Parts: sequence; structure tokens; C-alpha cells
Amino acid sequence: MSNFFRIFFFIVISSVFYLAFHTFSYQHRPFFYFLINFNDKLNHIVAFVILAFLLEKAYNIKNIFLNGAILLFIGAFIEVYQLFFVPGRSFSLKDFLADVIGISIYFLIKKMYEQRRKRASIYKIENLKYKTLAQN
Repeated sequence: MSNFFRIFFFIVISSVFYLAFHTFSYQHRPFFYFLINFNDKLNHIVAFVILAFLLEKAYNIKNIFLNGAILLFIGAFIEVYQLFFVPGRSFSLKDFLADVIGISIYFLIKKMYEQRRKRASIYKIENLKYKTLAQN
């Protein structure tokens, strides 16, 4: 199963790099600039939520700090690369913060899911105890 996630991670990270390292002209649509800029931040958040999930599943990284550090490095690399090597693009702290928000959202969702699973398993154990006691 991890091979599937590794392939999918490679596809997603390749798509992110392709979109980040190419120039796109929005000059002919200035009316939609705010909408494009807002969607850009939303795209960063969604992309890094997906990347965090895939990185964890593909390489079985249980340490959230390592997973977060790898993803922060990728986000910083993209922004620095755009600053020096992609004409018409620049380093954007807002984009990097959107990446951080995406990573944080994934870890919050994961933590909530783990707590819910833990509560459900405790509930099942408690019910099993009561059923066993009732049968005796």
C-alpha cells in the first residue's frame, strides 16, 4: 500500500513544483485579481494538507516534527526558488504562511481522529466488560 502512496506523493509533489515554477499571466484579467489571489492561498493550504497526508502514509513517518520539517523545507524551497529563478514570481510570506496553515490543519485533523479512535476503543472495551459481567 505504501507504494501506492509513494507514487501518488510523487505525482502531487511534481504537480506542485510544476505550478510553482512556471509563470502565469493574469494581466488580461485584473478584475479577478482578488479572487485569484484568494484561491492561491486556498490552493497552498489544500496542497500541503494533501502532501502531509501522503508523506506520512508513503514513508510511514510517525514523527510529526520530522514530517512538518520536511514539508516546511519544501514550502521554503519553492518560495526561494521563485524569488531567484522564476521571472515574474517572487518570495511570498503569505504563501509560506498558507503552507504552514495547511500542515497545521492536517496535524489537527489527525490528532482529532486519533483521539476519537482512542475514545471509541475505550468505549468498546468498557461495553465488553459490562456485557461479560452481565452474562455471569
